[in-house]
Amino acid sequence: EIAAAHLEGHFGSGEATIDRFEVLTGGHEVDQVHTGDEVTIRMHFTCHEAVENPGFGFEIEHEGGFLVWGHMTVDGNCTFPTLRPGPGSVDVVIPSLVLRPGVFRINGGIVSAGRVRSIDEFRRSLTFTVDRSDPHESSGVVVMHSHFENFVQG
Repeated sequence: EIAAAHLEGHFGSGEATIDRFEVLTGGHEVDQVHTGDEVTIRMHFTCHEAVENPGFGFEIEHEGGFLVWGHMTVDGNCTFPTLRPGPGSVDVVIPSLVLRPGVFRINGGIVSAGRVRSIDEFRRSLTFTVDRSDPHESSGVVVMHSHFENFVQG
């Protein structure tokens, strides 16, 4: 097996390695997005050996170190063909980013069938910021699309 641990920030068996991530809006790479934007996170990888039934995972971590969100292809009932040696990429699309303004980092991974083995995990690989937009709420890390109603007095 090819160990991915020799790459800074990586760990795993290394049959494939994550090269980098991109955050995209409107098809363009950006480092700042706005609350409510449609956002695509793209993982670029290089496959060194065939990997059957791979799973891909994406996470967004707050700069404070806590996990805000994660999605794995296996949880989304999404399957992929065997990875063949060479470069590749996979996207996860977030139709409306519900994060409030702040600084966030991307984590990601490639796992074997059934999550038996970590092929490559790349933590804190990309930092991006979220800027204020509509909707705007007062505190926390997410926008819940809340509103006020039913005011009663007396």
